[in-house]
Amino acid sequence: MPPADRSARDGFAVRAADLLRIPVTLPIVGEVAAAQLAAPVVTAGTCARIFTGANLPPGADTVVKVEDTRSAGAGEVTFVRAEPAGANILRQGEKRAGGSRPRCRGAVCSASLHIASPPPPGARACACFAGRAVAIIATGRELVPPEAEVGAPPGAAMPNSPMLAAAFRAAGISVASACRVSDNLDCR
Repeated sequence: MPPADRSARDGFAVRAADLLRIPVTLPIVGEVAAAQLAAPVVTAGTCARIFTGANLPPGADTVVKVEDTRSAGAGEVTFVRAEPAGANILRQGEKRAGGSRPRCRGAVCSASLHIASPPPPGARACACFAGRAVAIIATGRELVPPEAEVGAPPGAAMPNSPMLAAAFRAAGISVASACRVSDNLDCR
């Protein structure tokens, strides 16, 4: 992603070499919209109107933002700011190389990275799962909760449930429940 070099801005696709002396006025040979298959060829001394997400037309090596241009009459535009070659272009494979896995097993999905950027055409659908959860069960009648430690019988110990719960939460795992049970088989 993207599958081809694409414009990152609305503006004009041009050859950076044609912007060496600013201001410069060039004829517009056509326009390129997003998802448009055919595109005009940008030759020396010409430019093409281009929209965000459109494939860079053949011959162009940079995109100048529309804010850095002025209309020069019918079919012409004046460039008031130069851009270096490659400016305002999303390069092919820049976001994700061909054949790479867009979502890795075990990755935490985010709204902006995984939901807002769907897989490219032809990619298989991805399975999403709810987050992991654990239940912490402390066993043993010698364990006493923190509030009961004062005056507890000798040898009584506080369970490590709070530490485990904090460690699980820090790892992104929710704690569904935490309880203490006796080590007596008759106690259920």
